[in-house]
Amino acid sequence: MLTTRTRIAAGVTAAATAGALALGVSLAPADAAPPAAAAPVAAAALAEPPVFTATLDRAYETFDANQGVAVDDRYFYVVDNRRITKHDRASGQPLLQFAAESSSPMIHMDSGVVVNGKLYAAHSNYSDSPMESSVEVFDTRTMKHVNTYSFGISRGSLTWLDRFDGAWWAGFANYDIVPNGQTKPYGETYNTQVVKLDDHFQVVEAWTIPKPILDRFKPMSNSGGS
Repeated sequence: MLTTRTRIAAGVTAAATAGALALGVSLAPADAAPPAAAAPVAAAALAEPPVFTATLDRAYETFDANQGVAVDDRYFYVVDNRRITKHDRASGQPLLQFAAESSSPMIHMDSGVVVNGKLYAAHSNYSDSPMESSVEVFDTRTMKHVNTYSFGISRGSLTWLDRFDGAWWAGFANYDIVPNGQTKPYGETYNTQVVKLDDHFQVVEAWTIPKPILDRFKPMSNSGGS
């Protein structure tokens, strides 16, 4: 059984990288150089993003921390492709788990967010073609699957979802890698998008990502955001 050390830091942001989960990262800007003279708007838009630091607060042992994590005031929820495990935040102990049936089309849940007692998981059929995506909804009390919102064949692979300022925000990833058994890149990284959605998951606006950031993603893509 795979054991992954889950790292918890003080604050409210969540992130996940390479099988290790970081919950609640307290962000503080790193030392920065003195402000430079005013630059044209186009140049400012391409500026390097700020660098942040975090202080480790707690760490948990988990057995399925392979994709992402969602969190509320008492629990955290480990997302792992076909499974989501509910853990107690105080002890780290696993409490309940949703596990998709082997015949289920639910094959690649990538991340999640808890809103009003429901866990909304970003799901796709990665790395099958054509790309299909959906939002899968779970009752956090029982961990039962209660709803689904399908995007069908859409903008790429839905990798993350968040709620902010009265709207849903989502990342649709595309990749330069060529999956096994295929002959073309999986959507091409430059097609990665950030999308604003209404309460019914209908697209309101969409944005591409600046090329310098996409160049850093390549050959992969944007698999997390908050």
